[in-house]
Amino acid sequence: MAALEMLNIMETAPPAVAGAYSAPEWHERIEAMKLAYSDLRRYDADPRTYDVPLGRLLSKDYARSRAA
Repeated sequence: MAALEMLNIMETAPPAVAGAYSAPEWHERIEAMKLAYSDLRRYDADPRTYDVPLGRLLSKDYARSRAA
């Protein structure tokens, strides 16, 4: 879940002009990871006992709202 959410968040911004290993690109990746792991900590549960809103968490609209 977290990896897919990270990719959706990173997809909302163009790649850094300086390249894949530049500081701005790493900053974007780290911020996407922080947002996705925050959601993971909040929603990680046993699916037999809790209805995790996966559809919403993995939607492109949610990624855009989190990236903002």
